[in-house]
Amino acid sequence: MLHWLYGRAGKAADAGRSTRATNAGGGLAAGTFVATAKGWCPVEEIRVGDEIITFDDGMQAVTGVNSRLEAPHGDEAAPTPMISVPAGVIGNRRPILVTQKQAVMVESDMAKAILGEPFALIEAKTLSRLGGTRKMRPQAPVTTVTLTFETPQMIFVEGEALIYCPSEEAPSPVTLEAAVWGRQDVRYPVLPKATAEMVVASLEIRDLHAPKGPRLTPHPGGA
Repeated sequence: MLHWLYGRAGKAADAGRSTRATNAGGGLAAGTFVATAKGWCPVEEIRVGDEIITFDDGMQAVTGVNSRLEAPHGDEAAPTPMISVPAGVIGNRRPILVTQKQAVMVESDMAKAILGEPFALIEAKTLSRLGGTRKMRPQAPVTTVTLTFETPQMIFVEGEALIYCPSEEAPSPVTLEAAVWGRQDVRYPVLPKATAEMVVASLEIRDLHAPKGPRLTPHPGGA
């Protein structure tokens, strides 16, 4: 799985670089497997300087790691619910738990009609009930981790799911509207809510007519 990516050229960041942690609003729950140069690795075990397989730039070194402890359900300081994404919804081999503002990649004919290409970046909370995706408050404390790179990147988690990771200079994804009307150099703009909801609705219709069951991909970690 992903062996073809190992040969892709990419500009690696300085592995010895020390950077500050960045809270981008997005995050992956501890236990989520990420595709690295050494194989699949739990996100909480990744350190600055580790090389990660990216979608567009081959191997890239992590420049920052931000870990946060999310309070459990019932705690007065409990944050907004997290998003539980069942296996197969975005190419993930196993269920994953992410923050609501974590940007994820989806593939859709509707996105192609709107954007001219089938891939679109949306916030996880917009996935709504797609494939059983739901909001949930953890019953126990959950550590979430955000990885940052020299430039924004899309990384592989739990098989073929593509997850947005920010750079130090751009700590959170920018909406498509902002990219069009403001900054022109945004690498991975996130669809505005209304457009994202249209794309997700088209995926729900597609899934009604698709064979049931998640798409099978090699299991991260070799299990």
